[in-house]
Amino acid sequence: MAYIAVERQEACGGKCEACGGCAGQENVSIVEVKNDLGVEKGDRVMLEAPEGKLLKYSLLLYTVPLIAFILGLVISIYVFSRMNIESYEIYSFLIGLFCVGLAIIVIKIFDENAFISSSNVIRLERIIK
Repeated sequence: MAYIAVERQEACGGKCEACGGCAGQENVSIVEVKNDLGVEKGDRVMLEAPEGKLLKYSLLLYTVPLIAFILGLVISIYVFSRMNIESYEIYSFLIGLFCVGLAIIVIKIFDENAFISSSNVIRLERIIK
């Protein structure tokens, strides 16, 4: 495995002090990738992230828990309001959160690569000299 420092590009063109939009965040992320090219410390590399995999994992990790939250919330509001339970909104919210946790567990069980690391999505393409 190789750990690559990836410099993020800002929307403001690198003038974060002028726009104040970055709030002083670090602009370097560390990415773990398989070292298929034999890169060494100090090498500059080109990374590749296939759109299909990136989109799949983005949809999987963001939309499935969101849909689970909305379904849990709506169904429990309907059921609890029919049962005339006081403060059913709070209970429905908690059930929605439970559904998010359940969705994450299901995703983790069925797609174990989703939570391992970025090495299953991002690959080394070539070494830049």
